Amino acid sequence: MDASSDKFKQMIEVFTEAIRLKPKNDAAYFYRGCAFASVGDFDKALDDFNEAIRLNPNSADTYFNRAKVYVTKRNLENAIVDLNQAIKLNPQGSNYYVSRANAYFMQADFDSAIADYETTLRLKPDHADAKSNLDLARQERGQ
Repeated sequence: MDASSDKFKQMIEVFTEAIRLKPKNDAAYFYRGCAFASVGDFDKALDDFNEAIRLNPNSADTYFNRAKVYVTKRNLENAIVDLNQAIKLNPQGSNYYVSRANAYFMQADFDSAIADYETTLRLKPDHADAKSNLDLARQERGQ
């Protein structure tokens, strides 16, 4: 077992105790969900992100992190729904757009991917992933 895995397992224990002490603490569910995702326990991560959203439906970062788990599980439709919500809550979040663009790209929806990569670059002109993936999306679309 490597040191980073141990670190995340310790984090899971700490946040589990925090939840035991304060069960309505959405941040504890969020951070434990991130730790579960980091050790590859995606079902438990989803459970924690779901609970964090139930407790605080206005956290763009929670929707974003749940979307990342959905992408890992190849559930792109749910990922896009969550990224739409993250963008609604924080329209300036460039990483939300690039992640949604990547999900669209994986679905071969190149027009939507291109639009989101372009939005990302308007928000953050030096976003390297958006620049390179925009070129790939244009090539795939045949532009």
